[in-house]
Amino acid sequence: MITVGTRLVLAPLIMVTAAVKLGFTGEALACILVVFAAPVAVSSISMAQQMDGDEQLAAQLVVISSALSLLTLFVWIFSLGYFNLF
Repeated sequence: MITVGTRLVLAPLIMVTAAVKLGFTGEALACILVVFAAPVAVSSISMAQQMDGDEQLAAQLVVISSALSLLTLFVWIFSLGYFNLF
């Protein structure tokens, strides 16, 4: 849960805050949000297999982050729209 929380909440919070401070708004800010708030990539499973890592953990991270990103992306988009940054 720490990894998923970091991927879906903490990383976008840091990067979107930095982008807003640098003056990004509109489409550019939306692109930054999508890059940093997206769920874990499916390709991480095959990468974990090839590197003799824990592919079950990688698969679980993909599933959980994909499911939770529906909620977190909605909250991010709503929040940025509320503050008129989109």
